[in-house]
Amino acid sequence: MPTYRLTVAYDGTDFHGWAPQPRVRTVAGDLAAALAVDPGALTVAGRTDAGVHAEANVVSLETPRLARVRAVNRRLPGDIALLDAERADGFDARADARSRSYVYRLLLAERPDPFRARYELHHPHPLDEAALYECAAVVVGQPTNTSLPIISGTLKEGRTLTSAPGTWSGTQPISYAYQWNSCEDDGDCGAIPGATSMTYTLTSAEAGLRVSLSVTASNSIGSQTATSAMTESVQAVSPDNTDAPTIAGTAPR
Repeated sequence: MPTYRLTVAYDGTDFHGWAPQPRVRTVAGDLAAALAVDPGALTVAGRTDAGVHAEANVVSLETPRLARVRAVNRRLPGDIALLDAERADGFDARADARSRSYVYRLLLAERPDPFRARYELHHPHPLDEAALYECAAVVVGQPTNTSLPIISGTLKEGRTLTSAPGTWSGTQPISYAYQWNSCEDDGDCGAIPGATSMTYTLTSAEAGLRVSLSVTASNSIGSQTATSAMTESVQAVSPDNTDAPTIAGTAPR
């Protein structure tokens, strides 16, 4: 099936983040509706929290056909825009991500500006730049995830999944802690008790659910956590009959 690389911009003020959630407005939900696909089919380079904006977030989508950019934008609300769409077979927006850039803006003015309030923090005080640079120097050495953890293996009860922690930068050495999660289709995930190694053997409790992996990277400066994309649903194992049925008793003459 063809894969498409989408570049999306949005004002996150009125969204409850990227990830689809029941009964609330999310970026993935509105974008999926305009594309006429299931929200779970969208793989995003970086999920954003409630109120966070994006100038160029990248999404991958497998679909037999994709409407033209102009047609999709006509179906989108005014606070989301599809900037570009191109075919890119084999592309995965999360696994193939190489970097992410974040911008934090301050409005250094005595009075707030309502036209800039969504995008800038009003700070009506002198700015201590030295303190900012001192804080930034600490953050630079913390573990930073540049490609998310990856899960490999057959999604079937009784099979063992393996993992890779993803790519991390920061002051070495970096150690990793693992936590496997079971997830509903809407993205609601919970930690699987005791599942804290690089591998995990699927049980009947995960049948019909999806799985994700959270990796916490730690060094002498701090720690950060990154979570993989959810897998497809885990298949249950059908019961196998190893002995043929037997009949006991005396047959009538």
